[in-house]
Order: sequence, then C-alpha cells, then structure tokens
Amino acid sequence: MKNSTLYIKLAGAKIASQMQYPLSFFMSAWGSFLASFIDVIGLYIIFERFSMIDGWKLPEICLLYGLLHMSFSVVEAVARGFDMFGNLIRTGQLDRFLVRPRSIILQVLGSEFKAANIGRFLQGAIPFAYAVTSLGIVKLGQWGLLSMGILNAMIVYFALLLVQATFSFWAVESLEVMNAFTYGGLQMGQFPLSIYEKWFATFFTYIVPIAMTVYFPVLLVLNKVGDSYFGVAKPLAMVSTPFCILFLIGSLLFFRFGLSQYKSTGS
Repeated sequence: MKNSTLYIKLAGAKIASQMQYPLSFFMSAWGSFLASFIDVIGLYIIFERFSMIDGWKLPEICLLYGLLHMSFSVVEAVARGFDMFGNLIRTGQLDRFLVRPRSIILQVLGSEFKAANIGRFLQGAIPFAYAVTSLGIVKLGQWGLLSMGILNAMIVYFALLLVQATFSFWAVESLEVMNAFTYGGLQMGQFPLSIYEKWFATFFTYIVPIAMTVYFPVLLVLNKVGDSYFGVAKPLAMVSTPFCILFLIGSLLFFRFGLSQYKSTGS
C-alpha cells in the first residue's frame, strides 16, 4: 500500500510538471495522436481495397487494433522509465536508486511518466469504440473477455520493457532489436494470427506471447472457432492470463539477474 501511495505521488508530480506548460502538453499529445493515427487510416485504405483479411472484417480488425494500442499506450506512459533505462545507467542515476530503501522497480516507474501518451491512447480508443458499436458487443461475458485481453496486453508489454531494460546492463543503450518485439509485436498482433507462417505464429504465441494478449479472447468474443494453426481458441483464451503472468515473472527474474551483474559508474 505504501509503495502504491508513493508511486501515485511520484506520477502526480511528473504530470503536474508536464502540465506547467499546457500548450506544450497539448501540442505533444495532439502530435502523438496525429502521428500514430496514420496507422488507422492505413487500415481503412486496406479494407477499401480488400473487403476482408482471411475472413476478418474491418470492425473485427479494429477490435484487435484498439485493444492492443490502448494497452500499449498505458504501459508506455507508466513504464517510460524502463524504456529510458539506459540513461539511468549512463548518468549514474541508477546508483542513487540502489541506495534508497525502496523497490528499484517502483523508483524506475516513478522516474518518468509520459502524460502526453493520451494522444496515443485515443489512437486505440477510437477504433475500439467503432468496433464495439459495429459489432454490437453488449454482453457482460464479452466485456469480461475484452478486459482480460487488456490486462494480458499490459502485462506482456510491461514484461517486454523489463527485458529491454535488462539488456541495458550490458549494452548501456537499449537494444534496437527489442523494438521488433515491442513495436513489431504491436503491428503483428493487430491482424489475425492465421495470415502468418506457422513458425512465426507459434513463436509469438508461446515464446513472446503477443497472441496470448488479445487475439484468443477476441476469438471468443467474435464467436470464431479458432485459426487454421491451433483451432483451440477457448482453452488458450482461458490460460492466456496465467501464461502472460508467467512471462512477466520470467522477465522480473531476468531483470533481477541483470541487476546482480550491474557495476556502478562511480559517478
């Protein structure tokens, strides 16, 4: 409880400092929205040319898209410190965190908060609202599955940022290859799994569980029996959250290992 209260205070201070310049904040949020909303326009153009993608219509794709992008925008805002973790090591700020009697993860989370990510959140919220309205999603069970998908996605994307931060213990700068799993996984996850090669789909289901986030819960919401590879949407949807939690635990253990290898900058 104390940690939660402290984090809220730290995040609140970061938001307050960013709101000191409201015009700058608004322009940053608006710019983030415009830059990312191009993806949505791209989806619309694709469906102007092709009415369906492997049996999926535009509102169904928008459901995947909206869930993933809303989840990622929240994680990117809250866990910005892990995205910038290399800077903490290079400047020696991590040393100060380590001597304080508080969780290192809590302190890194509180070191940055990207409030302007509200623009990116809207990028996902608008297609999501369109999808929910078009598909007539009103049942409590459907909303439960969608909530599960959002939780799963937030867990997995936070875990990926943890892994990215951990590599900074050896590379100092965050490895660009990790973008293939964070931003690349975001792009991959917004389309049905069945359009990809089987090895690729398997990798992003069981190794880097992007498909475990929203894809299998959405299959149940849309009453689709499954894809051409696995065909077991319901069992995978039911174990998706525990699977994502296990992935997070593995990432936390990897981060702890990296921290044990850390050598102070001496500054």
